[in-house]
Amino acid sequence: MHRKFATWFGRKLHDPQENLIKHVEEISTCSRAKNLCFYSHYDKEGIIDDYVIFNLNKIREELDADIVFITTSEDIQDSQLQKISHIVREFIVRKNTGRDLGSFQIAFQLLREKIQQYQYLIHANDSVYGPVHSYAPVLDMLNQTAPTVFGITESFEIAHHLQSYFLVFNQPAFRHPTFVRFWSKLNLTHEKMKLVNIGEVGLSRRLSAKGYSLRPLVTYESASALYTQSSTDNAARKLKVTKRSNRNPTHYFYNELIKLGSPFIKVDLFRDNPSQADNLQQFLECFEPTNNFDKTLIVKHLNRLQHCARLATD
Repeated sequence: MHRKFATWFGRKLHDPQENLIKHVEEISTCSRAKNLCFYSHYDKEGIIDDYVIFNLNKIREELDADIVFITTSEDIQDSQLQKISHIVREFIVRKNTGRDLGSFQIAFQLLREKIQQYQYLIHANDSVYGPVHSYAPVLDMLNQTAPTVFGITESFEIAHHLQSYFLVFNQPAFRHPTFVRFWSKLNLTHEKMKLVNIGEVGLSRRLSAKGYSLRPLVTYESASALYTQSSTDNAARKLKVTKRSNRNPTHYFYNELIKLGSPFIKVDLFRDNPSQADNLQQFLECFEPTNNFDKTLIVKHLNRLQHCARLATD
């Protein structure tokens, strides 16, 4: 292993090779893009679903981003990777540890020198359907010269943070020593809530403390206010939802987020219905994408998940 990956700031790093299964570089023959995207993927069946491919195409086209596709589907077949070989620049297949954090960490370690060539670094994953709107509002935000992190939504669960399903770091941010130290010192765990604390919440907290600007496309306040004004939920549910500010906005304000320009709908909203909403079918039928997103991509994916769940219980 090259010595430059062995220690940063005098601290021994986890060797990225420990969890690495495959790394294929420079797949795409397209000219280099302006931005770079680390896209994190996992599928129990090792499938790269059509909704994922749709988003990868949009990231490439609308955000002018080279894509490094990192999957923790350890036994993924080459035939699946071939489906996106015309879109992505690099593949990384790694062991299924540390969720998205582990994927972003290994990508950062392996591509640290290449990152410097790009204007923005994007973190994205397969936990969302979309974009159901154009990425144009995201591009409109990317004009800050100070270290800035952009997200789609913010949350106050645990502590204030940008939700990590889609983040954009400008060059002053991802070149900052605080950002580099975060990934170099990060110790992964198998426990989801600990990962949320040290990753999604911890990253926002640490960067904010160092003077980074954290900018959501849709603020919690605006989504909550629109929900109070326009939601068809009964008064009791409205009170229950709005009396606390630590609700996950993607689970409770999904309709309002779409109206306010969010390009995404969370997969677990339909898969698990964590907010126990009773109008998800109506929401799916009624919301209108403003780009060429096909809502049957959602239905097909959910049907596949339900089929897998039935097979697992047979």
